[in-house]
Parts: sequence; structure tokens; C-alpha cells
Amino acid sequence: MWRKSMITMEIVQTKVKKAAVDDISAEAVLYDVLDQIFSYFTIKDLCRAATVCKSWQHIANLEISKRSDIESLIWPITHDSDVDDFHGDDGNDCTKSRFSKYRWHISDSMRSLPKLVLLFNDENETELRNIEQFFVYHWSRVKVGTKVGAIHSVAVFMNSTEIVTNSNLGVAITIPSTPKLKLAAYSPNDLEFQRHAKNSTISQLASQAVNSLISTEDSHNCFIIFKNEGPEIREDDLLHSRSFLTEFTSSLKQKCKPGSYSIWGGGVPLFITNVNSLGINSFVWFFIVRLSGPAFDSWSIVLNTDLSDVEKEEKLTRLKKKLHLKPDTIALAMTSSNRNETSEQRLSKTEIFRKIFPKISLIAIYEEDDFVQLGMNTIDCDINPQVEHTKSVAYLIMTTK
Repeated sequence: MWRKSMITMEIVQTKVKKAAVDDISAEAVLYDVLDQIFSYFTIKDLCRAATVCKSWQHIANLEISKRSDIESLIWPITHDSDVDDFHGDDGNDCTKSRFSKYRWHISDSMRSLPKLVLLFNDENETELRNIEQFFVYHWSRVKVGTKVGAIHSVAVFMNSTEIVTNSNLGVAITIPSTPKLKLAAYSPNDLEFQRHAKNSTISQLASQAVNSLISTEDSHNCFIIFKNEGPEIREDDLLHSRSFLTEFTSSLKQKCKPGSYSIWGGGVPLFITNVNSLGINSFVWFFIVRLSGPAFDSWSIVLNTDLSDVEKEEKLTRLKKKLHLKPDTIALAMTSSNRNETSEQRLSKTEIFRKIFPKISLIAIYEEDDFVQLGMNTIDCDINPQVEHTKSVAYLIMTTK
């Protein structure tokens, strides 16, 4: 793509110079042509184009500045060569990090500079070391200051495609950097959480979290919440975790008017993020993101799996009539899954959503059968909405303007 575009632009630039009647008209034609071609470029290609000359730099920078794409991406993961082996210090055969071998990176496909990147991988990537390398590889290659998180799941689907890490597929969503979109993130470190749990001041920590996230008033807010429910969490810690979530959502209800905010997320066994006072951390209790601003809108809905297909379709159709979708729209789904379920069984859980919203890209995340789903029905404007659910599918639709 890049090489072909470069050759095309060089030919166009040469022809324009030869055919120009005067410098002004030639420059106007050239800028118009570059503007059209650059509109198809990824961020990586635009940055390369900006190094060619001043005229290209000007048009590339203009193109970058006007983009606010919210994206969901499937990308192929390839290697420079076959996996190499070496002998470790203990004499055992070890495998070199596959993630340092990728030719391709997520930034190769992004159309806008990201403010937040969420990466999803399935349970086939079982070793924590591999998951951490996966995170570090991508985190080190996106824009400085970008918040990044990698979520471990039983299974991940993009529309009807199963994302299998071991089969060299990856999936992510990116939230763009634009002045019209605000982002705040919160993740208490382990020491802080344990101190408040020991002192029975979890409610104080939850209040601090809400205040740190909602520092400005906006007409709409979206909260994405991932809750650690990994196997290493003790029963008493789970109680403190539930207490924090209850206090947090209770504080949100006091800060935000009914119908003015959406909530989506759920329990996950592993989450790695750089949103923490301790830097990159593979153990966090909660990861909470607040999205707001005039360039952003969202809607959330929760459907119990016991509902009939007719009831599900009615609720989703009702939601669709309330939406004001823009071209850049994506959706997320969180639900539970039995490990013995087939791909077809998992796909069936989101089939009706994909039928009602065929043009919206949907990333579906399947977690342990006993994990919670977090969400609320935004169009109901319930004063005291239920946020924690089980045996349900929580959906979030996000759009940027």
C-alpha cells in the first residue's frame, strides 16, 4: 500500500508540475490530489509521508488532526522467521519471545492517534510470561502517553470470526486522541487496595476513584470496568472487591443523572495495564476508564440469557430506535462461557445483536462461567439501575463524531 501510493503520488506530482500554467494553480491541484490520497492512509503511512517534503508534511498533519476514528481491528500476527530455540541457563530448551519477532504491529493499521488501546487475547495464550511480552511489545510501539490494557479471556470473537492467538490473529479497539473526547483512567495498586481493605475504608477508596475520574461535568459519560476475578484472589479479597464495586457504582449514581451514563465490563482472570502508579502491572484489582466529551456517545444494555429470542430482539430493536449512530461505531459484548462450549454455541449468544446491528463491528469477550457481567440499560433511565449480572450478555455501543 505504502510503496504503491508513493509511486502514484510521485507520478501525479511530476505531471502536475509539467502541466501547470502557473505555480499557484499547480500547487492547488497538487494539494487537492494529496488530500484525496492521504485520506486512505494509516497513521503510520501519514507519518512516513510527512518526512518527504514540506508540502506533504502540511497535508499529512492536516489529515491527522481531523481524524477521530474509533476503531476495532483484527490483525494478522506474523514472524520474521520460524521460532528460534536456544538453551537457557538451566540447560533446558526455551523458546525466544515470539512477540519481538512480529513484522507487523497494531499501529500499522490504526487510522488515528490512540488515546486508549485495549488488546484482547484468548486462553490459548496460557503462560503469563507470553501475555506480558504480548502487552509490552504493543505498548512500547504506540504513541507515548497512550493508555494500554491487555485482557485475557476464555474466548474472543470479532463479529463471527473467532480470534485464536495461537493461530496468529489478534484483536483490539482504539479510542482516538482528539480534543473533543476526554479520557480518564483509574487503577488502584495492590498496596493501596489492601491498606483500605484492612482499615475497612473501601468506601473511601471508591469515592476517591469516582472523584478522580469525574473531574469535569459532561452531558454524557461512559464507564468501562474490568474486575479481577483471577484464581489467585482469596475469598475475603473477593468480598472487598465486591464492596468496592458496590460503593463505586453507588457514588456514580449520585454524580450522574439517570440515562446520562453507560456502564460496561465484567470479571476477568488477568489484566495487564500501564494505568497504575507502579507502571506496567500484571496484577490489578480494577481497571476503570471514563470516556466523555462532545465527540463521543455510548449506550449500554444487558440481556439475560434466559430471555426468549423474541424478547431479546424486542429490547435490541427498541434500543436501535433510540440511537444516533455515526460512521465510526463499534460494540463490545461481555458474557460467560462454559469451557466445553463450541464456537457455534458461543456465537449464538450474540446472534440476535448481529442481526439487529449488522453494520456495527462487534467484539465479544467470553469469560469464566461464574464471572460477573457489568452493565446497565441506559435507555430505561432507572434511578437505581442494577449493575452486576450473571448469566447475561452485557453490550456497549460506542460512536465518535
